[in-house]
Amino acid sequence: MPNTINFPMNPTEFSTKKDSLITQAEAQNFTVTFENNSGAVSGDGVSAQISYNGVDTLTVTIIKKPFFATEGFIEGKIQSWLNS
Repeated sequence: MPNTINFPMNPTEFSTKKDSLITQAEAQNFTVTFENNSGAVSGDGVSAQISYNGVDTLTVTIIKKPFFATEGFIEGKIQSWLNS
């Protein structure tokens, strides 16, 4: 069953943090695709869907992960990409 992680942010923050997420993830050899407010990220055995509701929440749904990678580790990695 997919695990969902929510990150609170307003539209201005989303615009900036989306660019940061893409830049940081790609620098670590992850593949990131975005179209408008939805996208996906994959790499190192992790696949996740990303969507922004346009108001106040970025939602990341982990679709696939290696057994040794905890949701907390993945959440921390995404948070670091968003805040770089």
